[in-house]
Amino acid sequence: WFFPYPDGTSWLVWKDVDRTCEELATFCPEEVENYRRWHDFWVQALHLLEEFDTVPPPSLADMMLSTETAAMQELWRALLTPPTVFIDRYFTDPRLKGAMAWWSVQTGTPPTKPGSTLAMSLQSGSHLSGSARPKGGSGALCQALANVIRAHGGEVLTGQHVSRIVVRNHLAVAVQTAQGETFEVGRAL
Repeated sequence: WFFPYPDGTSWLVWKDVDRTCEELATFCPEEVENYRRWHDFWVQALHLLEEFDTVPPPSLADMMLSTETAAMQELWRALLTPPTVFIDRYFTDPRLKGAMAWWSVQTGTPPTKPGSTLAMSLQSGSHLSGSARPKGGSGALCQALANVIRAHGGEVLTGQHVSRIVVRNHLAVAVQTAQGETFEVGRAL
């Protein structure tokens, strides 16, 4: 990840935590240990949450009642805290605070509202597993899917406003556009 700042500094976040901290030390050395504590918190949190990675998932109430350890109680406090408040517990530099808040808004929730603190774990998750992008960027994935459809005789239309999806016997069988055209479903592979 790359975070450029208006003052001309920037922060390059690597998969490797030590390398990321070395980058951080070039413009904000006083935050390096805070970042390590932040990362350690999220690594522990992600491991604690693995217990609930089941199908079907437990309810939030069941999850909260089944966890009585101090670490889990701290995790619940963090998850119910607005991201900006949580960030303030770790960091003082506004550049770093902004980078961490960026992660929280990936859910579409403002960082001043509770509900998106867990999204900030993505930063540490990227250190653990890396972050993959399709060759050519995310648009290349859409193009590859469209190419598969065309290769099998399908047609991809863009710029069409869908006004209705026609459902028969609980199955989508056609799409109607605002222009009045109807496209019936063909055989799906």
